[in-house]
Amino acid sequence: MTDRLAALRAGLSDGEDPRPGQVAKRDVVLALLAAFPTFGVAADGARATANLYVRALAELPTWAVREAAARFLGGKTLLPWTGERCPTPPQLAAETRRSLDEIHAEIAGLVEVLNAVPYRPISDAERQKVLDDIAAAPNSLLIAGGTERGTSPPIPRPSDAEIVAPLRTLDVSHLMASLDRKRVLA
Repeated sequence: MTDRLAALRAGLSDGEDPRPGQVAKRDVVLALLAAFPTFGVAADGARATANLYVRALAELPTWAVREAAARFLGGKTLLPWTGERCPTPPQLAAETRRSLDEIHAEIAGLVEVLNAVPYRPISDAERQKVLDDIAAAPNSLLIAGGTERGTSPPIPRPSDAEIVAPLRTLDVSHLMASLDRKRVLA
């Protein structure tokens, strides 16, 4: 599993040096642009356009860009596309990313399995200790609380005087003045 995970992760990059991948992506983009009408784009414009594509595809593996370009040329894209015009840099990048979804899902599954905590069944001694603790718990609570089984200890309730005492110190004169003004207006 770890070998498969390493292979999948390695396939998602172009390696240590990105320059060969950029050159290969530029070739793919130029071939894709050549397959669609450009309506007289000058050489400088074509170079600038190719640079935009390469920048949009910088983080994506070259093999996936090639496959996405082939799907555009064949009219069998994974994402909706009309086929009337050459795909834009964001469309080519989105199509490339979409093709990587299955790989990312497999990586996530492998990581989940490899990071899983193995199940270790509890021993009979551990099971008995838990059962003994459960059996002893109600008895210890009964002794500590001094209540009978099935009853809860009484909850202390404040007296009326304790509830009203903080209210006596409140200054409500501004409320009374506001109420008096409303009575005069009415």
